[in-house]
Amino acid sequence: MLTKFCSSKVVLNKLITKICLADTEYVIPYWGALEHHYGTNTHDHYFYEVCLITDGEGVYVEEGQEYPLKKNSLILTIPEKKHQLKSQEGIALLYFSFIPKEHEKSLIAKINFAYPVIKLADQDPVVLTWLALLNVSVMYKEADEAYGESLKQLAQCVLQLILDQSLSNQKKDEVLIEITEQTELLKEIKKYIRDNKSKPLSVDDIAAHFFISKRQIFRLFKKYEPITCNNYIQQVKIEYAANLIRTTSMSITDIAECTGFSSPHYFSKVFTERMRDTPQNFRKLYSNAKVSEFRKEDTPKQND
Repeated sequence: MLTKFCSSKVVLNKLITKICLADTEYVIPYWGALEHHYGTNTHDHYFYEVCLITDGEGVYVEEGQEYPLKKNSLILTIPEKKHQLKSQEGIALLYFSFIPKEHEKSLIAKINFAYPVIKLADQDPVVLTWLALLNVSVMYKEADEAYGESLKQLAQCVLQLILDQSLSNQKKDEVLIEITEQTELLKEIKKYIRDNKSKPLSVDDIAAHFFISKRQIFRLFKKYEPITCNNYIQQVKIEYAANLIRTTSMSITDIAECTGFSSPHYFSKVFTERMRDTPQNFRKLYSNAKVSEFRKEDTPKQND
């Protein structure tokens, strides 16, 4: 059944690049489906990633803790969390990644992720809605606007249901982040980073612009964000680069320059580390290229 869905990722990657929920906007770096997945090396990434196992058995390893996987296991991995998938016989899975535009205001900020793997039933709304999304994407034709709108609504439902499921599964009470002068300053810093994503940018530059110390910036990100300031800068730049790769025919060299990287080689290195694929291969997601099998030796090596 998953074979036909492996090509649906081309449609989803073209149409569903962001999802707007009531709390905030979520950027979607990629959608994917693999029919035969044999595992990855230990790695991390700057975005949230969700995987739904549709067939087979394996193990998810996070920070040394192993979680058994089987059909309808839902995995939600948070940024900068070391993790790995293992499977001897191969597993079939659906997956996508997302980044909340305003983390401190989003529903994701209320969720603790003590339990990264959730076992769902065959008739769970997450399973049924995700499969519905893929079925509609297979039927999609560019001339039919109705299908496009249906895809956007179904994608919205998938993400909302996953966040709701994660929230209801957690054991701790919800913790709401109070809006303070600190969070307002952090909001301005993040806006400044986004507004200057085309330029070379460092924490020193940000500190000078806001007349504060680098230490204050580091503390703000440590308190309110799941990633560091330096990683947030890279996240914004790579997100912008991914959009240029997805929507333009610009060369990788020109994209590196447009995103403020010192060289095309360094840009490709950072992009590959962050997206777990080269810029050239990432561009293939938006062509008619089909990839349905993944082995851990295909995983780009990560720097510790």
